Amino acid sequence: MRYPGNEEGGTAGSAGGTGNGPGGNKEDTPQIFYTWNITFYTNEWARFEMERASWELERAELQARIAFLQGERKDRKI
Repeated sequence: MRYPGNEEGGTAGSAGGTGNGPGGNKEDTPQIFYTWNITFYTNEWARFEMERASWELERAELQARIAFLQGERKDRKI
């Protein structure tokens, strides 16, 4: 698996695949990975909540429009 600071991937945070990159040693790598994961999932959760609020608002608007149109339809039948 490739993520910042892993020993195998040679990606950012590692020096030559040793895991002893800038700012730490092998013991710091899992902490960096977990911190990145927590940040990522926190941001995704916030984005999901924003989308959910938008969907709920849109749903309420559509329900109000349906109620209005049904009221107009009843008025025409009388």
